[in-house]
Amino acid sequence: MLSQKALLDLIARIYDAAADQRLWTPFLEDFANIVEGTTTAVLCFGFDLPAPRARFEASIRMDPQYARLYGEYYSTIDPWIIAHHSLVKSGSTSSIATSEEHLKLAELERTEFCNDYLLPQDTIHQIGCLVTERDASWSGLTCLRPRKKGPFGSAEVKLVGLLLPHLKRAMQFHLKVAELEGQNRVSLSAMDSLPIGILLLDRVGRVVTLNKAAQRVLDQNDGLTASREGLLTASARQTRILQSTVAAAALTAAGHGLSAGGALGILRPSGKRPYLLLAMPAPPDAFPYQSRRPATVVFVSDPDETLQTAAEVFASIGRLFGLTPAESKVASLLTDGKSVEEISDLLLVTHNTTRAHLKRIFSKTGTRRQGELIRLFLSSPAAVCR
Repeated sequence: MLSQKALLDLIARIYDAAADQRLWTPFLEDFANIVEGTTTAVLCFGFDLPAPRARFEASIRMDPQYARLYGEYYSTIDPWIIAHHSLVKSGSTSSIATSEEHLKLAELERTEFCNDYLLPQDTIHQIGCLVTERDASWSGLTCLRPRKKGPFGSAEVKLVGLLLPHLKRAMQFHLKVAELEGQNRVSLSAMDSLPIGILLLDRVGRVVTLNKAAQRVLDQNDGLTASREGLLTASARQTRILQSTVAAAALTAAGHGLSAGGALGILRPSGKRPYLLLAMPAPPDAFPYQSRRPATVVFVSDPDETLQTAAEVFASIGRLFGLTPAESKVASLLTDGKSVEEISDLLLVTHNTTRAHLKRIFSKTGTRRQGELIRLFLSSPAAVCR
């Protein structure tokens, strides 16, 4: 019989895994040892496809090849999953079940799933439970063992029942964290696509995160750098102004100030045109108090940086307006600030040819002037991928 201490230790491992996916493995190992199981896993299923598909969040004592095969094919013909999902939806069974409750052993042994998937791994008996269900997907715990160990019984079902409330809470937390991390990765990827630099600063002005355009500015070390003291410029006076602006915006983000931030032109020792910088308060209460949350958002651009528009993006925009590849190239170079003469030289064509392309572009896009055309393209997705 499992001692209270062993049960509490097992529950503690569940909550450890909620915050760190890698820690599902110690829990699965302990659980498998207690119930004399072999292959044991936490997996997620999606039922919004023509056939159910599975992804292992964590697994132990399982050949990686079989894990891959299960996700790619065997999950679609797993008779236990199909039967259990159907019964749970109809309310005819609990969320905990052994394999024998769904399918007699003699029937299982006649299936492709048993002969080609279970038996090569020396497994035949299973116990599983539904942990979370959301829309057309759910997550669960599954544990297998060989024929010689016999079917899982009431003791194992009781143990899973004791663990299930904790598994539910932990998995809900785990999935929420995974969802937020995914949203964060998508947001950072979108930020990296922008041509303007974005820096998120904490309450004392230190960089929390930044996008690629901002990193390019800092890497130049030409009048704007980041340190433990916050953002620095090449001028002590301008550094004081910048840090004061950032600090005032941070106070507003914390609910203790009224400053909307400010705009600055950051002078550059190289003599190039100043960086254009705008600081503003971050949305208040967007992050927990104990986190290193952004307090100020800083936008910075380099007027002298030459940004090449992605050719494939402009080709797509060109197709939207019915432009030929040559016309799309002319439009792309025009948006990059090139004159008719510069475009002609780059494309090795005459000025008259370029003007003819431009005339057809005006006609197809419904514009009449270069400024209007550039504004049209800069408001398109092409501007994001510059």
